[in-house]
Amino acid sequence: MGKTTATKKDAPAKGKATQAKKKKGGGGGDTKDVILNYMAQMHSLGISEVTEAALLKETNYAGTDSKGFRNPMKELTKGLGYITKEAKTYSLSDDGRQHLMEQGKLASPPATLEEKQAHQRELLGKMCKTPVAKLDAVWAILLDGKPHTTAELLTASGYKGADSSGYKSMMKEMKALNFLDESTGKGKVKFSDKVLKL
Repeated sequence: MGKTTATKKDAPAKGKATQAKKKKGGGGGDTKDVILNYMAQMHSLGISEVTEAALLKETNYAGTDSKGFRNPMKELTKGLGYITKEAKTYSLSDDGRQHLMEQGKLASPPATLEEKQAHQRELLGKMCKTPVAKLDAVWAILLDGKPHTTAELLTASGYKGADSSGYKSMMKEMKALNFLDESTGKGKVKFSDKVLKL
């Protein structure tokens, strides 16, 4: 009786451990589809290049050495040829765009710059943990296309410092989406052409 009881108690614990492991690595569903759907979404926003960091976050993997990410990406790049990779940036190939169009998953790019920016702002809001009013304040300032100091953005958003979690989250996601101009000098923040141009 004692052995039987111990076995029954052990089984649920093993199940919980397995569920926890699955939750920690991998976003569920078919990873290839998750990647392609995300690439299609970015393409519809006029974003042709997607960073490795953004794809890892979308698929819920910690790094590219995870088999759950590495193997599907290898198939998409080298096997099917739907995605091209350069350094840590990924883009849809002609075959990839054709495949997504045939599946009805590739929407037409925005017709106007304002429409594109509205979609980008909506996407950023979903990705970061910044309150809407604070995010809108920073977004509005950066839309002028000029470099702004961190102090300016902190004042506009009401954050006390650049180490505030909401401010850090906003900057991190903007960078992951390639919304920021990396050539801007230290202490300055400026939107990239991915936001400023159609």
